[in-house]
Amino acid sequence: TALSTLRTLCLSDSKRSCLLKLLFFAPGIILFFIKNSLSELITSSCFLHKLESYVETENLNISYKTAILWGIFCGLVVLVFGILPFAAAFCLLIIATFAFRYTSEFLILYITVLPFFPTMLLVACGLALLCVFIVKSLLLPRRFTLQYSSVNLFVFLMGAIFIWGVVNSYAKISSLKSVLVYIAFLMIYYLIINLISDRKKLVSIFELLVFASIFCSAYGIYQYFTPQELNIWQDSQMFGDISGRIVSFFENPNVYGEYLIILIMINLAVVIHTNVLWKKYIGIAALLFSSVCMILTYSRGCWIGIAVAVALFLFVLYRKWFLRAIVLGFLSLFFLPDSVMTRLLSIGNLADSSTSYRVYIWEGTLRMLQDFWVTGIGVGTEAFNHVYPIYAYGAITAPHPHNLYLLIVTETGVLGLVIFASLMLLLLKKLFVATKHPQNKTYSIFGAALFSTLIGFLIQGMFDNVWYNYRVFLLFWIIVGVASVLCILNKKAEVAA
Repeated sequence: TALSTLRTLCLSDSKRSCLLKLLFFAPGIILFFIKNSLSELITSSCFLHKLESYVETENLNISYKTAILWGIFCGLVVLVFGILPFAAAFCLLIIATFAFRYTSEFLILYITVLPFFPTMLLVACGLALLCVFIVKSLLLPRRFTLQYSSVNLFVFLMGAIFIWGVVNSYAKISSLKSVLVYIAFLMIYYLIINLISDRKKLVSIFELLVFASIFCSAYGIYQYFTPQELNIWQDSQMFGDISGRIVSFFENPNVYGEYLIILIMINLAVVIHTNVLWKKYIGIAALLFSSVCMILTYSRGCWIGIAVAVALFLFVLYRKWFLRAIVLGFLSLFFLPDSVMTRLLSIGNLADSSTSYRVYIWEGTLRMLQDFWVTGIGVGTEAFNHVYPIYAYGAITAPHPHNLYLLIVTETGVLGLVIFASLMLLLLKKLFVATKHPQNKTYSIFGAALFSTLIGFLIQGMFDNVWYNYRVFLLFWIIVGVASVLCILNKKAEVAA
């Protein structure tokens, strides 16, 4: 049967394909009957003796058993799947080899390309990096000292409470799919605190995020000048003078605004921190483009979030500029376009369908939580839609509560909110301490930026579910991881001083 299968596989392709298959399969058979190691075979070669000065044979000391397994494996892969899948697998092996050697650099690249990759590709790449890290830490235990932070426990508890959101869910299959993505992205936090081990790598993350934001901003501005690329996303009767709202590489202007809350503050910190002239110019350009895009999202919650974030940043680091900035901010209102002013003045106006829609959803969610505040109803939109319509006002449907804190209680119960609040308070306290580090401006500047970023992001969470988009969810936990690394490095610097 095996011979007939082999004959069928070989005769089904062209002669060239068969020869290629045999070319890879034959070495596996040969190595099976040779009991010398691969190193001995190479060193006994007359041809290679002439290249002895160029070959370090001690690095090729692979046992014959390993060579047999590799030979047979490669031969079978080519025999069954053909040369192209084998070539693709070989390329993946090369990438994995580089990832094994440069794991932290691949992690930084992963963080940089976040806006441009789809969710499931980010999940796959994140899990691949996690596997590489685990294998590397097992093979090279002396090179790895797992970093401990008190934040680690609360991130672990968040993962546990998400799992509870599956066990207790009214739509278990849907909740399981969402939580698997959540857990995969939470693992990136642990990769960050264990692989970003020095100040240089930390700063590299910030600088490359600035570089990525330029592409996002450029595409957002392109959308503004291309009407067919714009999304409405507002009450067209109340805001008829707004032709549309930009979304860049995200599907929703509010989601893009949440991304910009983080990136604008990082841009500002990079501009202040760097002494390299060309980096400063790039940072200023990125800051200006990102600020313009923030305006063009017309996201009122994000406007409030970034305004508070900038004010906090100045208050923490540059208090003499704080009052001046507040005055300049109020004066700038007189120079804003009418469409922006109309949007600003509509904050809290229940005549706006978007505002009234949220208020009704919050009221319905609060009614629902009177029965489910202890246990929650499960993670995801299907679980929410299974229960919420019973409590909804005016038959208003919604995929989520449009509020991060109501969402956490709804999905995981009050314990989830307690864990999340404890995590945020602990991290914000650590970041505030880092802003007071006088010996190293890196930790003080970026500590203040991250401190204000998280608060601005959490303010936007009062008006929307900032975890609805998986990529923003991932970016949030990346910022939590980077903030934890900064606090760890700051503590080590204080001890060394």
